[in-house]
Amino acid sequence: MEKYHEKAKCADGSLRGALSSGAAWAWNNVTGTVTSIDPQNHELVLNDGKTYTVESNVKLAGLKAGDKVKVSIETKNGANLVNKVEPMS
Repeated sequence: MEKYHEKAKCADGSLRGALSSGAAWAWNNVTGTVTSIDPQNHELVLNDGKTYTVESNVKLAGLKAGDKVKVSIETKNGANLVNKVEPMS
């Protein structure tokens, strides 16, 4: 499983770390295999053992255990919030 950390790029072209402002959030992309999905509670579990809460606007239809995915997540106040799910081939 791979993790990709990203930094915020500002309108002036400079890069600023997400935590430099003191905000309690960060974001990254995680690749892994789906181990379980709970569409009613908007939750997704990957083979890293973490449960990710999926934002309500993200579609889970068609996903099943065993699918390889890349998820874009934000960590806000200790919660892993998924804002995008992409199938991987």
